[in-house]
Amino acid sequence: MGRLCLLATLLVGLGSCRPKWVAYPQDQNPIEVCAPFKSPQMIKIPHFERSYMIVLDCFTVDRERISIAMSFFLEEWRKNFPGSVDIAETALNDIVIEFDDTEKRTSGYTNDGEYIRNAVVSGLTYTRGMAWVKTSPGDRICQTSFIHELVHLVLWYKSDIHGDPDHEGDAYDGWSYRHTGIIDSVNRRLCELGV
Repeated sequence: MGRLCLLATLLVGLGSCRPKWVAYPQDQNPIEVCAPFKSPQMIKIPHFERSYMIVLDCFTVDRERISIAMSFFLEEWRKNFPGSVDIAETALNDIVIEFDDTEKRTSGYTNDGEYIRNAVVSGLTYTRGMAWVKTSPGDRICQTSFIHELVHLVLWYKSDIHGDPDHEGDAYDGWSYRHTGIIDSVNRRLCELGV
């Protein structure tokens, strides 16, 4: 909360400086805007045909920033893997991403392929087309595992069997240092823009 908001809250008793109501444009579908008092809810991601996000509230992450991140991801994928751009576009046009701040544990692989048990994770790709990303209100997309999970989703769509859970390890095929480079490059660009 900013100083001005805090001052107004203390002096005038305004309570929270978050909006108390939202006026919805009449021509928008309800799944295309976040309803501030509905939890959880599924919201369509702009510019991606059948892609949705599930959020607990309107302050965790907004659909516009997710759409920007996905567009940057596709641009970077196009540069690195021009032969599989169609697969990446198809995959990203048919996903559901859940965002919340729940702590989750699972067994899995580190980025270099080492298997670990009962590790705290910041993201999971459950199936072809469905993933979860840990995020809290105020987090920038570049600080989350979102772009990392997009790589898993595209690889799963490409192989139809797995999303290469061991990353750059030898147990599964698909992930290379170039995929890790995409994550680093996209997250750097997003952080520069404050996304």
